[in-house]
Amino acid sequence: MYYESLVKISPPRDGTNSLSEELKKIMMTEFSKRSLKDFSRLVQLIDKRLRELMIERSILIGLRSEVMGALRKTLIQQEREFDERRFIYHIFNEQNHDPHTISDGLNINEGTVKRILLGLRNELT
Repeated sequence: MYYESLVKISPPRDGTNSLSEELKKIMMTEFSKRSLKDFSRLVQLIDKRLRELMIERSILIGLRSEVMGALRKTLIQQEREFDERRFIYHIFNEQNHDPHTISDGLNINEGTVKRILLGLRNELT
């Protein structure tokens, strides 16, 4: 399901600008000549775009979950030590490389965190 849908995901497009332009056109029109039909059409276009974004977000969250699961299996197969696995999973999940924050978050000695970080420097960059 994820792979079929992923193929259909297009790169981010700047559809928001065209929607903003549509609103500007409506707002430039004299009050007495503004049409409810124009507002209705614009709201429908915005709602459609929001639905597309929610679907894309769901697909990306599912894909991210698969990637994190594959990472977990890889770390286990590579027979890395327990703290190192927790550390790697944490930095991928949290996108944070600050030793103090990682130490607090994982309840691992900051010296151990720094040692693991130094050992992984080449693999992470």
